[in-house]
Amino acid sequence: MMRILFVLIVLAFSSCHRSKDLNQSPILPEEVSSQIPAVITEMGFARETDPCRIYSLFVEGTILNIGIEYSGGCKEHAFELYTDGVIMKSLPPKQRFFLKHDSDNDMCKSLVRDTLVFDLNGIRPAGTELVVILESFDDEVGVVF
Repeated sequence: MMRILFVLIVLAFSSCHRSKDLNQSPILPEEVSSQIPAVITEMGFARETDPCRIYSLFVEGTILNIGIEYSGGCKEHAFELYTDGVIMKSLPPKQRFFLKHDSDNDMCKSLVRDTLVFDLNGIRPAGTELVVILESFDDEVGVVF
């Protein structure tokens, strides 16, 4: 009898700790990628940019990661990734990209390091390959869609 009472008490306490918040919904992969800025495809875009140094470039899936350094630290800086959409005739195909930096006239002198992410989905059809050439960076990186 004591054994049954002990088992019931243990079950009652263990079920209390396993409650799940039903109001909290999981973040779906589509929601994450919708928060990542897309590449802007525009012919003849303005190439004026504030200085920054690109120190790394790599791809995870179709997400392009760009490691950057810039001077500032007092204001919010904005970055956009542009391409003119032209695919070079090579195997695999290559496409040029340009990182545009707006420092918002930040006069602070701190060295800021950051990793920017951009979604390359929609640049090429699924099942294709592309080599990303980022202006102001010496290496290239390949992407398979």
